[in-house]
Amino acid sequence: MNNLINLARHIPSPDAGLTVAYTPVRLPMEGRTPLELRITAPAVGESLPIILLSHGFVCGDADDPNFTTRGPEWHADAFHDGPGADALVTLHGVGHGLGGIAGLDARETETEEPDVLEATKRLTLAWLQTTLAVDGHAWSETCAALRGEAGALATVSPRTSGSVVR
Repeated sequence: MNNLINLARHIPSPDAGLTVAYTPVRLPMEGRTPLELRITAPAVGESLPIILLSHGFVCGDADDPNFTTRGPEWHADAFHDGPGADALVTLHGVGHGLGGIAGLDARETETEEPDVLEATKRLTLAWLQTTLAVDGHAWSETCAALRGEAGALATVSPRTSGSVVR
């Protein structure tokens, strides 16, 4: 494992497996540019699902957009105003790139934080494992790790009572 990853080691993670990806998948949006997604799925297995994710939300606490005076909390509006996401994950010390490189062909980054980037990967995998009924405890174990030794990396704020919070 990368020697720069320290705190994220405390977040449980499954072993890596071979995947296939299809991109771009374009979903029409009335009055807007189509939403472009990348679908990645395991390369082996039976009854593999095709999933569009909509129940989690992630932002960086240092993502300070120049087009609003509200600051980083502006990015969490979709969580607070919308009914879809079950939890808000706030990654600490990173901006819009969440500690990684902005894109496949990009060479720049706002900040290089491999520990936070690894935590993002592990959080995503844990959420998927629980949502897809692969491991019913993966998400709760990951949240427990963030309340313990990995707490400096991120905070998970669950939605209260399944209702829209404002």
